[in-house]
Amino acid sequence: MISPYANPRRPRQLPIWKAAFAALIFLAPISAQTSGSGNEIERLTALYDQWTPESSEECLTLASHISASAHAAGSHEDELRAAVWQSRTLRMLGRPVEAAALLNSLLDHPTHRDLPHGTTAEALSELAHISIDAGDGRTAGRVIDRLRKLDTGSIPAADRASVEMAFADHSYYLRNIDDASRHAAAAANAAREARLPRMECEALRHLGYSLMTASRYLDGLKTLEQALELAISSGDRRGTALTRIAIGHILTTIDRKQQAFEAYSAAESMMADGLDAIEHARLANGLGHVYEEYGELRIALSYRQRAAEYFRKGGHRFGELATLPSIGKLYSQLGDNDAAVKAFADATALSFELKDPFTRVVIAKDLGDHYFSVGSLELARSNYLRVMSEAYRFGLIRDKGAVMTMLGRIDLARGRTRSAQIRLAEAAQTARTLLNPMGESDALHFGSIAATQAGDASLAFDLAKRSVEITDGLYLGVERANFRRNYVSETYDRYTNLIDLTLAGSDPDDIQTAAEQALAVAERFRARTLLDQMFTSGARSPADADPEIVNAEAEVSAALRSATDRLTDLKASNAASNELDRAENEIAVLRDRSEQLKAKIRQTSPVYAQLKDPSPFDARQFRSETLDENEVLLEYVLGARSSHLIAVSRESVRSYELPPQQEIDRLVSRSLSLMTDRDIHDSETTASFQQRIADQDLEWTANTTLLSKILLAPAAEMLAGKRLIIVPDGSLSGFPVHALPSPDRASGEKPLIVTNEVIYQPSASILKYLRNNRPSGDAAGATVFADPITEITDERIIPNANDPETEAAAAYRQPNSKGSFPRLPGSRKEAETIVRMLGGAAIDRFIGFDAAVENVKVASRRSILHFAVHGMVDDRNPELSGLALTSYTSNGEPRSPGMLRLNDVYDLDLKADTVILSACETGRGKAFRGDGIVGMNTAFLQSGARSVVSTLWKVDDNATGRLMRAFYAELSGEKRTAAASLRQAQITMIDDPLTSSPVYWAAFVINGDPQTRLRGGTSMPGPVEVLAILSALALVVIRRPRKVPRLFYGKNV
Repeated sequence: MISPYANPRRPRQLPIWKAAFAALIFLAPISAQTSGSGNEIERLTALYDQWTPESSEECLTLASHISASAHAAGSHEDELRAAVWQSRTLRMLGRPVEAAALLNSLLDHPTHRDLPHGTTAEALSELAHISIDAGDGRTAGRVIDRLRKLDTGSIPAADRASVEMAFADHSYYLRNIDDASRHAAAAANAAREARLPRMECEALRHLGYSLMTASRYLDGLKTLEQALELAISSGDRRGTALTRIAIGHILTTIDRKQQAFEAYSAAESMMADGLDAIEHARLANGLGHVYEEYGELRIALSYRQRAAEYFRKGGHRFGELATLPSIGKLYSQLGDNDAAVKAFADATALSFELKDPFTRVVIAKDLGDHYFSVGSLELARSNYLRVMSEAYRFGLIRDKGAVMTMLGRIDLARGRTRSAQIRLAEAAQTARTLLNPMGESDALHFGSIAATQAGDASLAFDLAKRSVEITDGLYLGVERANFRRNYVSETYDRYTNLIDLTLAGSDPDDIQTAAEQALAVAERFRARTLLDQMFTSGARSPADADPEIVNAEAEVSAALRSATDRLTDLKASNAASNELDRAENEIAVLRDRSEQLKAKIRQTSPVYAQLKDPSPFDARQFRSETLDENEVLLEYVLGARSSHLIAVSRESVRSYELPPQQEIDRLVSRSLSLMTDRDIHDSETTASFQQRIADQDLEWTANTTLLSKILLAPAAEMLAGKRLIIVPDGSLSGFPVHALPSPDRASGEKPLIVTNEVIYQPSASILKYLRNNRPSGDAAGATVFADPITEITDERIIPNANDPETEAAAAYRQPNSKGSFPRLPGSRKEAETIVRMLGGAAIDRFIGFDAAVENVKVASRRSILHFAVHGMVDDRNPELSGLALTSYTSNGEPRSPGMLRLNDVYDLDLKADTVILSACETGRGKAFRGDGIVGMNTAFLQSGARSVVSTLWKVDDNATGRLMRAFYAELSGEKRTAAASLRQAQITMIDDPLTSSPVYWAAFVINGDPQTRLRGGTSMPGPVEVLAILSALALVVIRRPRKVPRLFYGKNV
């Protein structure tokens, strides 16, 4: 039985009150009745509307002058009106305390007690807004009482609008949403009567929020669109920006997050620094929510923290209170439980200080989520039940639906299946009613699990299918690659659940149909982001793209490259953790901006519409049109309840049930550690080191034998003599399946690579794409990059004595413990030998100072692209991963960029048949459920390469050189495919007792199109030449050090 809390999904719903309450500001209109000359009033209005810090300061000075002149003339009414202008401007500048003091000093003065009610009402309304923002309910109540005692029936329409806005604000503060809506509508009517479009826009914005809080989302959206049209037509920049923020909140609430992001981004482009701290806070909260929904938790936390700081700066204590629980929730999702508990405690304390029981109910919801995530189900349940009891009282209907889903999951964990079904069915209906498709999909997914536990397979399948259909529909609304990856990762379990049910409910007489349907489901989430990007890789900057966007993206990419280089330098110098955090945050912001701009460019691609509505994967068409007769595709799907192998050949599609993911992950993780932990430990003697390695080899044999029985044996009869195309999942994405013992009994348990050619694919759909887009024949020859200048101490710049650690690190193609990149002297000989083996024609060599980033673009048209350099992998920040090329000029000046980063690779337009990354761990990267590994492999495939050879762990330079020599001998001599050549090279290593251990050959994998062959432009050396070359290559051997220290670089070990 699946544990409903083993991998809890993040709560998808932002409580409505957070979005609405944290997004209100009610600025009364700029009244034309203020004293002063006509020119002064026009100037005041113009300055206010410019909405810049400079114009606001000038506006404040002018309003102070008008007020002082009125006071000197004894015109107390005009003095108070001018003071209201001052107050509004002070609030915009983040000085609400000064604003309140100014108004109180005038309102309490005897000379201002008998002023016309309209003037007094305008000032009291402004003071009410300030008190409510500050969370001072007592003062706000007294001000509202004074307003109610005024005779407002005969006051001018503009002042009446101000009063209605104050009443609306106070009613919202008291959670009387119906009254808030009524007063906001009255304010809009009065502003319209007074012909004040700016204030009408303000009132409509308040009404839109109130309607949203009452769960009338479409009515609220319609109202806000009306407000936006009014703001734009009247030239109200501030109103336009703030209304877009409001629209973003509603769009987020109804799961139209891509449109919400666009609304927030449009508002952000209009916002002025140094003004409207509260509005900046509301914008930051909205953006933080979108990033949270798409799994960018650290960026989301940064935005939420920024929002809290803005609220504090603006004196908006309720805004701060609204934000603190969200910060706690993000800390919880990031696994920082201490910080989460502190944020929740701070929020609770502030809610008591502000006498706000409503917020304590919201905190209970977030606390429930936190306790659920750590497995404290009883604490989670008690908090959820409190929310249920208070939900209708405070209008938390949407949150009640989410809480019902969570209570249903708790019932599932406790075996209360019937109770879970009832709760989850109600939660799905509630979400559907409230236009919350993500919430509905959640409830349907867990309802399917409950139905499975109840033994109702038909209902379980129906609910799972509906959940996936909704999930697919929402995916199509996501534009940005990073958002899409995170979205698929978050919803992965829905697809695997549907696959489980599809195969479990299959007709025994037609199991092939069920297997085909399961494969189609798997291909709906498998490497989907990469496939989308491959489709548009040739249209990164379409001719009709906005040049400003293209230039802006180029500038951001340059800044991102500089920031990643800076972080690399900081890590190399062992900088303090706070410096590293700041650098990583800068990278996150720049990466996000780059993704945003690329998404805008991508939308202008002529193939974009096709991607928005892709055709379903057709297994039968794939078998007949994509696979060759001698090929079998093995697609793995790892799931919590069970895993599956779907084996596809020209003749049939079959499925096999495998153990749950946890069991497979455990074996894979341990087996990998046995291969990577091969260095002598500080406490070991030579004898104990040798004994440990021998024990590890025995354990490797036992583990891989078991893995072979799990992963390969079920389909053994389909595999004999076939080229195997492996589509891995989960932990298998970084594991050498080709190193497992072959299930063919006649092989004597030899490695699979001996009996079968093996290549890896991110998905069957990507294989289909590669086969349908075969090379046109314009790429030929090869390009080799080797022996770059990566250190200032390189003897080619300054003669330098060898550093012992540098020699040890050079034996592996990865950074040394200092974070730098020592020279790889063997790589130059490797490159020169490869050139001779390929015949010398149409070969480009970039060695030493020429092995620079700018020359990679020159090489993009070659058939083979070979990098014999250092590799760097960062599992946390994939954009930091890259290949170390020349970083200095011949006179020792820094050369930027010195690293070929992931983002640089994405910008290439390659025609290469095969990219060979002869560097350590280039097959690793950041793992995403569904999308697999994001790293150098996927970057080169996305940029047009048809296949990529890379490594899964560090391999010493000697073994790498031997394997590469054998690889090129096969590639050039026998005209084999890249996959077949790599296989033969690995068999050569296996047959040699000195290199037969998998540690020397199993790390090398090939991803992409297995039909790649060396095309054109080379002349073959004769047999004598080959013999001479191989003899020379025997000298290209770097002694493997007896003791190699464990090398660390960031998360790359």
